[in-house]
Amino acid sequence: MAAESPLEEIRIGALVSRRSQLPLSPPLSAPETLPFGKLSPPVFERLVGEVMWLIDGMNDIRGYGRSGQDQGGLDLIGRRNGQTHVYQVRRIVSLSAPALRAAVTDFTGPPRTTTPAEGWSERRFDAVRFVLATGCVVDDTAVENELVALQEKYQGDIDIDLYDAGALSRSLRERPYLVAGVFGPEWAK
Repeated sequence: MAAESPLEEIRIGALVSRRSQLPLSPPLSAPETLPFGKLSPPVFERLVGEVMWLIDGMNDIRGYGRSGQDQGGLDLIGRRNGQTHVYQVRRIVSLSAPALRAAVTDFTGPPRTTTPAEGWSERRFDAVRFVLATGCVVDDTAVENELVALQEKYQGDIDIDLYDAGALSRSLRERPYLVAGVFGPEWAK
């Protein structure tokens, strides 16, 4: 059996230097959400890294691994107040309730508050929070119901959050410099 090569860390400087390859056309009117689906996956990941730093107050933000490696459903790791927060970044068209549940349980396994220790799944890092960041608008009651059910199921174990296109757009509304840097000055207006 071949020895696994050590995971390559992506420093925050490399993460924030990712640029979009294609210019975005200016918006025709004041859109409700930014066009996350038009960004390449690395640029969308970079934008979520910026949200981690500027909005969530994370420090020591790192990309986890590189394309082709087993990342265990993680893309970004950040620390705040000595605690680890993990982010999965998906630039997808839509999110279903089963897909949300799968994203959470693939990382967390069963809740540690209701499962005996011998039934715990191995988790990468001792994370206190798991965030699924998507480039789509989540406006389905089934997904919202599933999110609340998962938050209740894992209460006291790990916090579960969902950042969709609406939440990301609202969080960037007061940061036109970041919007301009990723989407262009017309989108920042």
